[in-house]
Amino acid sequence: MSSSSSSSSNEIFTNERIRKRLIPYLDKTPDYVDELSQTIPRLKRSRRASILVPLYCNQITNKIEVLLMKRSEKMRSHTGMIAFPGGMVDLTDRDSIHTAQREAEEEIGLEPHQYSIVGCLLPITDFRLVIITPVVALLHSPKFVDFRLDVNEASDAFYVDLEQFLFGNENYKMLEVGDDFVTHHFNINKYHIWGVTAYQLILIATLIYQRTPQFPVFRHEQYLNLQQIKQQQMDFFRLCVDYRNRDKIKENNKEKISNIPTIFFNLHRITIEEFYWREDIIEFLQNNIPNLQSLYIRTYSSILYQQSLSKYVLKNVSELDMNINIHSINIKCLRHMFPSLQRLSIQWDTFRQYPSIDGFQW
Repeated sequence: MSSSSSSSSNEIFTNERIRKRLIPYLDKTPDYVDELSQTIPRLKRSRRASILVPLYCNQITNKIEVLLMKRSEKMRSHTGMIAFPGGMVDLTDRDSIHTAQREAEEEIGLEPHQYSIVGCLLPITDFRLVIITPVVALLHSPKFVDFRLDVNEASDAFYVDLEQFLFGNENYKMLEVGDDFVTHHFNINKYHIWGVTAYQLILIATLIYQRTPQFPVFRHEQYLNLQQIKQQQMDFFRLCVDYRNRDKIKENNKEKISNIPTIFFNLHRITIEEFYWREDIIEFLQNNIPNLQSLYIRTYSSILYQQSLSKYVLKNVSELDMNINIHSINIKCLRHMFPSLQRLSIQWDTFRQYPSIDGFQW
C-alpha cells in the first residue's frame, strides 16, 4: 500500500457527516461488560473510567482534527504520556458521559457548551484492566484554543490530524508485545503517541474515513475489517480481559516470594525479563538478593519512572542495563534506588525520536 501521508479523501466533511458515520458504531449494548463479568467475576471489580474524544471539523482545510493532551509530570501514572482528556469515574458522576465532560473541563478547560456529544463507543481496557468508555464530542466553531490547563494533570494540549493514524509511513512503528499483543507508535510533530490512545485513534479514524489502516492493528497480521470492526473490538477486549485474568490466577497460585532458597543471597548478577515490571519484583530483589551487583532488565512496563519506587534501595548494584519499551525514565528515582551505581546503559526499543529523561543530570 502507499505510504503517502497526504489526504486521499475527496469528501467534504461536516459535523453532521461525522455524526452519521459514527452512529452505527456507537455502543448500543451497554450490558456487554456486565455480561462478560458473569464468566469473569473479577471484571465486576474493575475500575471504570471515561475519556472525551473531541473532534474539530476544519472547514478551511477539510481535515478532522482531534484534541489531545500531554499528562503532567506530576501525575503518579502514565507520566508525560499523550492522552485524551478523561479519568476515573467519581461517585457523584451521573454516567460515563458526565465523567468525560467533568474531566475535560478540569484538565484543559473544555466546557460542555463548546461541543455536542455524539455518544459512547465500545469500551476499551488497559493493562490494569480499567474499563474505559470513549465519549465522542464534536467541537463547535470557532476552534477551541483557550486551553486552561490544570498543571497537576496536563502540561500541554494540542490538535493533530486524525487521518494520520491510518498511514503506515515513516512516522509509524509497531512493536510486538508477548505472543498476543502489539503496540502502535506514532511520531507526529513533537509528540510520541502510543498505547491505548493510539489504538483508539486508529479505530475512530477508521470509522470516520471508512478506510482501514495501512498496517495490521492486531497481532499475527490481523487487519481491521469494516464489516466486522465491532466484533473485532469486542474480541480484542475479551482477549485483554482473559490475559489479565490468567495473569492474576498465576499470581494467586504461585508460592509466596518469601519462600526463596537461601542460595539466592549469594547471587551477584541477575537478568529479568518481565512483561509488566511490578513493584513486588523490586521488593523481592531488595529483600532476598542483598549482594546483587549487576542487574539487566527487559520490560514493557512504565513503572520504572514512577516515584512510588523510591522506597526501595538496591544498595550494592553498580551496573544497570535496561532494554525497555517505555518513553521516559525518572533518573532521580533510579539514583535513589541504585546509590552505588557506576555504569548505566539504556536501550529504548520504542521509536526513532529521543525519549524523555526526567532529571537527566546524575
